[in-house]
Amino acid sequence: MDLQYVPALLTPAKKDKAIAMVEMISELARDAGVNVFRRFAFMNGLHQVEQVSFDRMVDPTDDSRLHDSDWATQCVAWAVKLAIVGGVDKALSSDRA
Repeated sequence: MDLQYVPALLTPAKKDKAIAMVEMISELARDAGVNVFRRFAFMNGLHQVEQVSFDRMVDPTDDSRLHDSDWATQCVAWAVKLAIVGGVDKALSSDRA
């Protein structure tokens, strides 16, 4: 799983570094032959496409605006579950073929 998409990582001083880290995680995972759940892209989609506010996505007690809210954590967990189930289903159907 890569980084969360939150205001603390999207400041002008940090955004390019956060994106570089997301890309590095992706490259390392590809080289190792493992999957990565793309939390940064998923949460970006929640914010940009679904228009979910950072006030909903970020833990309201976190003044640094770095940590996910319980709601965002549940969304990510659900998406991870769907990815795992999809992967298992794909593996099982290829085994039957």
